[in-house]
Amino acid sequence: VEEKMRLNYENNLKRLRHLESKGAEPQKLFAIQATIRKHLTRISISMKAIDSTSAKLHKLRDYELQDQLTRLIEG
Repeated sequence: VEEKMRLNYENNLKRLRHLESKGAEPQKLFAIQATIRKHLTRISISMKAIDSTSAKLHKLRDYELQDQLTRLIEG
């Protein structure tokens, strides 16, 4: 899903640059800029969710699983 969002963002960015180079109407430029901002927001939220999940996994590994492993080794 994240890869698809990134590709959509890049495609819209290319489209914006193309429209700017052609001297497109401001309304079209504003619309594509709004779409790009939406993509950036979604990407940012997705990255924060991934970071949060990663931190939870590290905590689980470092604290809970380490205790279980120690008990298993000690018998």
